[in-house]
Amino acid sequence: MRIGSLAAMVVIGSLAGSIGLAPEAGARPADSASTKWGNEHSQLCLAVEGGSTHDPSRIIQWGCVGSQDQFWYQSSSQTITRYGHLYQRIMNDNGGCLDVSGNALVQGLQLQQFGCVGGPGGNKESEYWTLKRAGSDKQGRPQWEYQNLYSGMCMADEGSSTKWGGAIVQWPCNGHDDQYWYPY
Repeated sequence: MRIGSLAAMVVIGSLAGSIGLAPEAGARPADSASTKWGNEHSQLCLAVEGGSTHDPSRIIQWGCVGSQDQFWYQSSSQTITRYGHLYQRIMNDNGGCLDVSGNALVQGLQLQQFGCVGGPGGNKESEYWTLKRAGSDKQGRPQWEYQNLYSGMCMADEGSSTKWGGAIVQWPCNGHDDQYWYPY
């Protein structure tokens, strides 16, 4: 996805939300496109373990093979603006949200895919993420950090692993490349 596309998606989503347009439950908003996200350190993609569609399912990194569980999109109709940032649900083409288990504040906790059940101000603010531009890599690709609304922590490749199946966890944002993601 191009940066301009991401910005346009955010603007369009904000406008749609402000006039009361929302997709049917479980339907992807028409203005959002799904993409694979690669980790800058491992060069592996964000994925759902085993391609599972069940709740909960662990989030891992896997070779960028293009399976359905590797495609993610921002729900532009379900947003929260807080701390000067736009937070959105990050949803998988399998139908679940990228989530922090039990709204936990524990660093190193593995992320999960879970059915999108909460709402702004509700008990599932752990489903909301902001993407912060973190620069560009050596190939000129834009790098992004995913920061969780509830915990304030970033999505990271646990222990800077390069292993297929390595856990994706929340960790205090530290500017290391294991927390940088790029559209693949």
